[in-house]
Amino acid sequence: MFTIDFGRDAREFERAMQTFGRDAKWAAVVATNKVAGMVKERLTAELPSIFDRPTPFTMRSMFVRRASMAKLFAEVGFKDFAAKGTPATKYLRPQVDGGPRRAKRFERLLQSAGILPSGWFAMPGDNAELDAFGNMSRGQLTKALSHIRSFAADRGQNRSQTRKSRGKRRKEQYFAAKPGNPGLAPGIYKRAGAKGRDAQPVLFFVRKAPTYHKRFPFDRITMAVAKQHLAPEFRAALEQAVATSRAKGFRR
Repeated sequence: MFTIDFGRDAREFERAMQTFGRDAKWAAVVATNKVAGMVKERLTAELPSIFDRPTPFTMRSMFVRRASMAKLFAEVGFKDFAAKGTPATKYLRPQVDGGPRRAKRFERLLQSAGILPSGWFAMPGDNAELDAFGNMSRGQLTKALSHIRSFAADRGQNRSQTRKSRGKRRKEQYFAAKPGNPGLAPGIYKRAGAKGRDAQPVLFFVRKAPTYHKRFPFDRITMAVAKQHLAPEFRAALEQAVATSRAKGFRR
């Protein structure tokens, strides 16, 4: 979160307060809120050049907490609430600060189903179906979960390996290979080839969290916009406030 105020260059504001009083305070609120809006617009405009096909949710990830006469500063940051899915601050903040990413929603789903080991992460394989935004296809993930759960249910009932049950399992296109499997790396695979004997990787399971490099210059952008626009916007708002007060014969 970035705070926009006159703390870094308060001299002009303090002089204006001594001369114009409430008009200066009102002008500070107007200028701060206008610059906060500029910062939000600039940050949002940068997203497509930094992230590969950002989703509409990501493009709406910024918020502005406005200044008021009782609070002479505004704040710009990532939303920390989402009715569904992962809040923007959880997956965008690592792009600003760098470091390991947190578990994604589909990874938590795989963990709750007992497919992905706790503390592990999932990386797309060559046969992962990605949506228009480069994310794991929900349809493929749902189908894979259904097939894997069906296979586990069959095993849990200790059914004999009749020709009928083996044929049913071959039709279940997806299966999971857990850590310790001697033939396949941990992950989710799709059956292919004659009689479904080939395994195509959809997801790989890895112990180490994927690491993000600092890609989103959030602080640099916000500071540059504030430095360029805050003082001029304050002067323009102050001029308007003083003119309005004089026309009405009073000060704010």
